[in-house]
Amino acid sequence: MPSHVNHYFGEAIQLQIQIADQLALRISEAADQLSDVLTQDGRIFLISDPSTQHILQHVAETRLLRKDQPLPTLPFIPLPQFTAPALLKSLGQTGDLLLIVQATSEFGSLSQTLQIARDLLLPIIALTGQTSRLLSEHLRPEDLEICIPTSHSAQLHSTQLMVLQCLCQQIDHKLFGALPSDPL
Repeated sequence: MPSHVNHYFGEAIQLQIQIADQLALRISEAADQLSDVLTQDGRIFLISDPSTQHILQHVAETRLLRKDQPLPTLPFIPLPQFTAPALLKSLGQTGDLLLIVQATSEFGSLSQTLQIARDLLLPIIALTGQTSRLLSEHLRPEDLEICIPTSHSAQLHSTQLMVLQCLCQQIDHKLFGALPSDPL
């Protein structure tokens, strides 16, 4: 049984190394884009499929509540999946950004949300996995996709959380400079 556990952790570590090698540039580009939106008083609207909603909720809370660091709050606004189109239409404006985290092939109200984001001229960043191909097919060339190369849901979720935490650290570093607990 311990060898099975070691194998599972080994696969997860190899995935992290692969992502660091292959996706570091795209993650940095996304962090730059997110930082630019925030420095121009834009807001980050967050939407996910139901399986990743807890990940986005965590990110929104850490940016809005700032329990871990004495920094200003940042406008990361989670959109509930089923009301996202209406909320984005009424709250979104040019200068905002839509960040999508998708781990399944479920598309639901996402197509309406994408269309509204396009109508508002919002840039789109999508954090996806191999099972999110339907979303990938609906992205434009100017949209930025960070596709985690796995279809294993637990590895995908943990890696998406790590990528989002990396994005948040880079944003804080760009907006507020090096922080005492900042590993950069």
